[in-house]
Amino acid sequence: MKTASGRQVVVALGAVEPDLVADHLPPGAEFVPAPGPDDLHAAAGAIVRADALVDTLHLPLTPQTRHMVDAEFLAGMPAGSILVNCGRGGLLDLNAAAQALADGRLAGLGLDVFDPEPPTHHPVFDRPDVVLSPHLMGLSVGATRATFTAAAQGVADVLAGLRPAALANPEWDFPDGLVPGQEEQ
Repeated sequence: MKTASGRQVVVALGAVEPDLVADHLPPGAEFVPAPGPDDLHAAAGAIVRADALVDTLHLPLTPQTRHMVDAEFLAGMPAGSILVNCGRGGLLDLNAAAQALADGRLAGLGLDVFDPEPPTHHPVFDRPDVVLSPHLMGLSVGATRATFTAAAQGVADVLAGLRPAALANPEWDFPDGLVPGQEEQ
């Protein structure tokens, strides 16, 4: 799809691997990585400046990003844009998106995540210009293998007295005087 200026543009908000996006763009389209959640005004501006037609969300949900895509944000997008939310359901004000679809500001909406999970029914789900899918990327065979391999490596690291690469609490350390593999005395 092309913008009014003839440019084909994909804008992604958040952590998106540019090489992965480039491999899936149609010929002649350009990828514009927008700033992350630290500068939401710059992110919204990147969409307007890019004259974007396809915008994807890949951001974490924080107090600063909750409903960052609201009526004001959507009003700044070019008419006929497509929005895809693959980040967190709470990034998008679903009522504002429904209104943007009704007004033609959005030509389509793709939802891979919902707020809440599992979703309660919303009228936007019944629209023919909305695509709903389950958030299953992490359930592929490769992703599952990588998850279990990383978990096993973390256990092996701790048993060998090494700090594991991934920690839920980065301040964690071995208890004083306790050497892994030795019983506490």
